[in-house]
Amino acid sequence: MGRLHLYIIPLATAVALASPAMAHDASLGDQMLQPVTAAQSLLPLLAVGLVCRQNDHIEIDRLQILILGVGLALGLATQIHLGTGDGAAAISLVLACLAGGMTAIARPVPAGATSAIVFALGLAVGANLHVETSSVLDVAPALAAAFFATIAALLLIAETARSVPHDWHALALRVAGSWIVAVAVIALALSLRDLA
Repeated sequence: MGRLHLYIIPLATAVALASPAMAHDASLGDQMLQPVTAAQSLLPLLAVGLVCRQNDHIEIDRLQILILGVGLALGLATQIHLGTGDGAAAISLVLACLAGGMTAIARPVPAGATSAIVFALGLAVGANLHVETSSVLDVAPALAAAFFATIAALLLIAETARSVPHDWHALALRVAGSWIVAVAVIALALSLRDLA
């Protein structure tokens, strides 16, 4: 991946400080914060980032970024055209449970499974984005902002200071994965209770 994360994170921060667009209440910064402030998007993002961090052979490269973008676009299109609502939150929380469980048990993940996990993350985040209308003027900035924010958060979790030689680091990742599972299960139970 090289030094790509050194450019994406400052770019995401600069976009987050942008002023509101004309005729819209939400700024690009507000749209960028959606994936990292809502539990249904943040939990799977953290869990997938931890899976990538735990497995040294997994690298967030250009192909994974492209797959994430396609997943985001499909997730948002599904949300706009089918109105997924609370079902999208439930699916995102299931992904958080699965990825958090993978981190907690600390088994090596096959390299080919990375694309599926990253695609599922894109679908989960995209399906939980909120846009004002279905017009391109609203969808495109929301999608671009969520794309940069998701990539920046994923790179920050998965790529920075990856090789820590201490035993406590591996244990801390497993504990974090188990806490993500616990929180996601509680949120999923509450979400399913509301759906019933």
